[in-house]
Amino acid sequence: MLNAPDTMALQEKRSLVEFGWNRRLLRCVGLWPEERGSLWRPSRRPNALLQQGLLLAMVSCELAALRRFWGGELSHTTVNACIVLLVAVAFCKAASLLSLRRPIIQLMHTLRDTSLPQNEREARIYSGAARHARLLTLVLCVDYAIVAVIWDLLPLVNFLRQSHQGRYNNSDAIFSQYPIIALHPWAVQSGPAYAFTFALQVVGGGIFTMTHLACDTFLLSLVIYICSQIDVLCASLQQLGRRADGAGAAGSGGGQRKAPSDQCSEPELYRELVACIKHHQNIIAYVGVLQQVLSPVALAQFMCSMLIICLSGFGIAISNDFGTLFRYSVYFTAAAIQLLLFCWYGEVLITKSERVSEAAMGCGWTEARGRRFTSSALLIMTRAQRPLALTGGKFYVVSLKTFVQLLNASYSFFAVLRQLNESGHREDDGVLDSL
Repeated sequence: MLNAPDTMALQEKRSLVEFGWNRRLLRCVGLWPEERGSLWRPSRRPNALLQQGLLLAMVSCELAALRRFWGGELSHTTVNACIVLLVAVAFCKAASLLSLRRPIIQLMHTLRDTSLPQNEREARIYSGAARHARLLTLVLCVDYAIVAVIWDLLPLVNFLRQSHQGRYNNSDAIFSQYPIIALHPWAVQSGPAYAFTFALQVVGGGIFTMTHLACDTFLLSLVIYICSQIDVLCASLQQLGRRADGAGAAGSGGGQRKAPSDQCSEPELYRELVACIKHHQNIIAYVGVLQQVLSPVALAQFMCSMLIICLSGFGIAISNDFGTLFRYSVYFTAAAIQLLLFCWYGEVLITKSERVSEAAMGCGWTEARGRRFTSSALLIMTRAQRPLALTGGKFYVVSLKTFVQLLNASYSFFAVLRQLNESGHREDDGVLDSL
């Protein structure tokens, strides 16, 4: 049994599994309800509708610019295509969370309530997962903030430089003075119109950036906490039939490991195994709920990231301007990081779920007395041989193997685009030579 100080320490560690930062980020974009008893509780539905409406208006202006430059200015076309794809993925993530809001909230509360450690080993697992989730959220917040500041300052510097050079009203230079290339229904050459349009684009860009950040960190935190549940299950299977550390040491006298059936009675051993089986069933249910939300998100992320990596890589290859090169680099890095994060943690989930069968094999089921214990142990080992995996629309398994496949597909499309571009330049040079 744990003494009072140990119990207090374990309960303090339990409070780490709270999703506090993730909920705050989701509230900023109107995707999470306010806490009861809050002093400031505006309606989140109008907030979400206002933000998504602003994103929709921004996408409309971008599509208008994409239509204007289609078949002409290749640099503007690829930049617009990348930003439209990023906003489309943000819409998909927000729609998935809003449509499955209740099961996701229930899953979050269930993971939080079932993370009460029963011993020091479980406490270390849960606290480590909590630190991991918080560190991931913090690192992504800092990364996104730095990129957003540079993204917004660079067009402002271009505006001041081009105004000093007398290119303020040059239609070709106007688009480099804004964070996003778009066609607006008003004139943007004047000072007040420029300030209003610039501020509008900064707010719109911040909204879809925050949407990506909030949804990604929340979904990945869910995966991290589910993986911690798998770690606890493996630890329980490995220590099946043991009591506290002192009782386990006393039962293994002479330095030889005894079978679990020698350390406790058969009914107690069977009850502990049944508890492990129920825990495994709960974990499978957790993954099923997460799969409902992550499936459309992962599919959209995979498809759009593949296209963005291809287009931005092509833009980097043909770009000569530093500002345009920086934009392409940001698109390429953002798409690659988002794709890698989903595939990395999907691979972690698969790897950890495969260890359940190994842990069940080490619970001493061959030495146990009783047919029902042996058959139950075989049941969990058989089920655990099929690893838990998240999929993107039933087409792709979220894993590192899929990450490599998507990168290869992006490179193939990039090679085709580059070849077509070089062929077009050779034809133009041939026409000029004939003239």
